[in-house]
Amino acid sequence: MKLSDRISCKKSLAILGLYAIVLAGAGYLVGDSLYPIRDLTFSTAVDRNKQELRENPGNSEAHARLGWIYYQIALEEKNPVFSRKAEKEYRKALELAPGNTGFRYSYGLILEEMGQTKLAQEQYEKIIQIEPNHELANYNLAILFSKAGKYEQAIRHYKKVLELEPTAGNVYYELGRIYEDIQDLKNAIDMYRQAIKFTPDNWDAKQRLQVLAGNGK
Repeated sequence: MKLSDRISCKKSLAILGLYAIVLAGAGYLVGDSLYPIRDLTFSTAVDRNKQELRENPGNSEAHARLGWIYYQIALEEKNPVFSRKAEKEYRKALELAPGNTGFRYSYGLILEEMGQTKLAQEQYEKIIQIEPNHELANYNLAILFSKAGKYEQAIRHYKKVLELEPTAGNVYYELGRIYEDIQDLKNAIDMYRQAIKFTPDNWDAKQRLQVLAGNGK
């Protein structure tokens, strides 16, 4: 999936390859195995991964899978108890595999969901130390810096995302909003035009461009 597609989705469902549990039409994907819906509930998935951990407590992937399952339960049931369980499992996974950027990105998402944005930022920054071209870590940092009013840092990370994914229309739009906020209207107009070029249905970008340029073209 391209970043330009990912960033238009809810962040909590945007990633995680082998370590995610997602509803996928025909069933649930846990690890690299797809199970029919009738054969797998959250409870069953939790039990399977706990059994793996009883057999091999040092299995970092089982800790990560269990953490992601807990996270999905937390989102579905809006229950912070499961968010804390998810956070605990990812901490264990990262103790066992500190260089795993997939685990660390998931951990960052969970921390954000728990409102611990400073700790989430630290995770994304650690990811970039290991993997400077990690698109989503750069993107999430840009969002966090933008929300904090740290526009210089936000612009830097958004530009890095565009180096990696030049057709990410939403990123051009977000940059346009920052440039508009800091009264750099020339760059704001340029960014809105790029946003419309790559995402023609971005009505917000069209509206902002019309306000700034007068004709929306």
